[in-house]
Amino acid sequence: MKKTTKTKCRLQKTISIIFLWVGINVLGFAQCSPSFTYSTSVSTVSLTSTSTGTTSTTHYNWALSGAANVNYNSYNSTYVFSQLYNGTYTVTLTLDSSSCSGTTSQTFTISGGANAPACTASFTYSVGTSGQVTFTNTSPVDPLNNTSYSWNLGTHGNMYPYSTYNIPNYTYYYNGTYTVTLNVSNSENACYTSATQTISITNAHPAASCTSAFTYTLGAAGLVNFTSLYTGTAPGITYNWDFGDGSNNPYGSSTTSHTYAYNGTYNVQVSVRDTATNCDTGSVSPQTFTITNAATQPCTPTVTFHLYQDSINPQPHVWQVGSYYSWQVNNALWYWGDGTSTAGLSPTHTYSVAGHYTICVTVYSSCGDSATVCQNDSLYRLSQNNSTNNTIISVTVLNVNNNQATGIKTNTQETILVSLYPNPSIGLFTLQLNNISSTVSKAQISVTNILGEVIYSSQEEINNNTLSKEINLQNTVNGAYFMKVDIDGKTYTSKTIINR
Repeated sequence: MKKTTKTKCRLQKTISIIFLWVGINVLGFAQCSPSFTYSTSVSTVSLTSTSTGTTSTTHYNWALSGAANVNYNSYNSTYVFSQLYNGTYTVTLTLDSSSCSGTTSQTFTISGGANAPACTASFTYSVGTSGQVTFTNTSPVDPLNNTSYSWNLGTHGNMYPYSTYNIPNYTYYYNGTYTVTLNVSNSENACYTSATQTISITNAHPAASCTSAFTYTLGAAGLVNFTSLYTGTAPGITYNWDFGDGSNNPYGSSTTSHTYAYNGTYNVQVSVRDTATNCDTGSVSPQTFTITNAATQPCTPTVTFHLYQDSINPQPHVWQVGSYYSWQVNNALWYWGDGTSTAGLSPTHTYSVAGHYTICVTVYSSCGDSATVCQNDSLYRLSQNNSTNNTIISVTVLNVNNNQATGIKTNTQETILVSLYPNPSIGLFTLQLNNISSTVSKAQISVTNILGEVIYSSQEEINNNTLSKEINLQNTVNGAYFMKVDIDGKTYTSKTIINR
């Protein structure tokens, strides 16, 4: 009985200690009280926490609201907000730690300092000799230098973001009409505005016609020399040459050469971009020529294919096959997995029952060689959510080599011109948007694979009613991909093929 009594006594003491410890912590948390003092001097306010119940791990959040909205997070119990305009502000201190939490605010006034500048943008300009233009910023001067100025001079790549109040004189290389915009922003007084003027240059170099045409001469052993017919002479012109055999020169000059390893017919194109003007040829029509003095390419036919639903006009049970035939292939025999087959490079087949089938194709070359590949549709189709719609009942083979599986969705009411080039590509291609409304500032771009997984996404700025974006997907596998551009409430969809 004595042992039992001592045991109970010890248990009661232990419980009392636990409750005492918990009580101390509860009281400690309840005693945490945020408070601070402040002092103002011209355009600054100095803040010092006088909070109680804090520890070395207490987190301080100083939030300023009024003409400016600023947050500062740290473990520092003091802070100074500087470069404040005259006006009334509120500071809020929030404490946060494992044993302390609370918020308090105070309002103060800054006076005797600088007033916030008016939220307006304006500038003048004067045209000098040889295309030189002097711009003068006439916007209200910010006494505290909190304002940023961004100039768009109306030519590709010639912007001066977050510059000083005035910019250096600018020389336009070509004659023409240019739209110049000055953007003014100041988060301290919520100022975001702009001013636009149109200027005409008549004493510079003659304007060049924006063309992607070129000439070529055939040399020995597969060598071809190319010369662009673009007459622009400004520094910084880029020529993106696509030689039609899977190789390209994206940063070439007006003249270039390329040696083809094998005989054959090739489609060559060049896109030109001149940063001194608004010339950007974008997608261009290729020129075709034939090489006969190089080596004979080995006559080994190859084929790969991918199944996908049409992203432009999706229909349940209806699938497309993007086929990739090597140049040696002149015929194919498709086996549909239901005991039937169809000859041809671009056949269509309708199944009697929807389901999952193993599809095979045998390709034949003019030299008599052949190759066969198969694909079980259920390898990836079953992993998607709606397996009923993912079963096949109709399938159409599209010959990617002839660009049947590429192209932009068209709509007669859409005015934006969209191009994607080169297509097919080795994974490096350019998206070009033209004729965009002047009220549109951004475009959302995304690329998905045949499983609907997003493999690329970006939001791009619109400048001068155009957008040119180079996209690099060279680390992706060969296959069909779908590009979607959301802009101005419309969606533009295209298929692009990567084939190395």
